[in-house]
Amino acid sequence: MARPFLYATLSTILLYGTTAFAQSTFMTKEYVDVNNVKSAILVHGDLNWNPVSLGSDCEFPTGSGVSVSSATTLWMAGFDQQAQLHVSAQTFRQTGNDFWPGPLENGSLNMATSTKWAKIWKVNFFDINTYLAQSIHTINNTPDAILEWPAKGNPYAKGVYDSSLTITTDMAPFVDADSDGVYDPLKGDYPEIK
Repeated sequence: MARPFLYATLSTILLYGTTAFAQSTFMTKEYVDVNNVKSAILVHGDLNWNPVSLGSDCEFPTGSGVSVSSATTLWMAGFDQQAQLHVSAQTFRQTGNDFWPGPLENGSLNMATSTKWAKIWKVNFFDINTYLAQSIHTINNTPDAILEWPAKGNPYAKGVYDSSLTITTDMAPFVDADSDGVYDPLKGDYPEIK
């Protein structure tokens, strides 16, 4: 009798462990701080909340400690050529994640790629204007947000934990100062904010 119980227990642990790994998420978070509102954005499409504490992470006015939103998420939907509705929705990880960081390769995404891309590149006009005011661009005087921007051909592109990214296709938009089709911040290219 002890053997079936042991097998059932081990099977449950292995199944739980596999499910937990399959649903592993990244907690990469950045803040949008605009118009006196400070709002959290996470790489899985979570907005305005902290998935660890399950509390609000949206403050107005900024610095007041007053929460104005419990949580919101990204939802996208569209119809295919056969009029079939397809929906991707972040449901606070109740049934997995529809959004994962990283570029799709042949319609799929592996965990190694997603891990490297679990970063939010935040750039602002101040950084860009400071960069544009410089006559010579070096690795040392270029803001990291501009230097590491995930654009096509950027030799300095970095993901999470400074992992190098090789980007051979169009990704993040950029102003191509030298019109060569690839991003190189040391040649005057910078992120395009639309």
